[in-house]
Amino acid sequence: MAFNPGDILPAQYNVTYVLASYVVSVMGSLMALYHAGHIRRQDGSIDHDMVIGAAVSLGGVGIWSMHFIGMLGYKLPVPVVYGGALTFASLFAAVVISGIALWLAGGRGEVQPLGLVGRKRVGWPGGLRDALRGHVCHELTR
Repeated sequence: MAFNPGDILPAQYNVTYVLASYVVSVMGSLMALYHAGHIRRQDGSIDHDMVIGAAVSLGGVGIWSMHFIGMLGYKLPVPVVYGGALTFASLFAAVVISGIALWLAGGRGEVQPLGLVGRKRVGWPGGLRDALRGHVCHELTR
């Protein structure tokens, strides 16, 4: 079967690989959340081992492995080859970038692994109030 540039290639999916990819991403995310929750030591310093564990869990397992397992389940009618050096460079980049992000998130003493708006101690309404520099109130009647 011959294909020309610009042709849309018919693709097939292997559901087993897709489900395995999902399970790996969930497990990586849970491991990353555990490690991220323990980035700060009791004395307030950053535990670099936990940052590394969170970076490997999130970048290496949760993101990188999930994508490659998912791509194994994506079949095209042409050969798809992943080069070793570029593949491992992408793993390294995913882990390093995740580590930097987690280190920055934990650097203020308040790890927000889910990226929620507001701060832990004041929650959403207080965070919104601080961001607006105004008064937030809820009136049920006028």
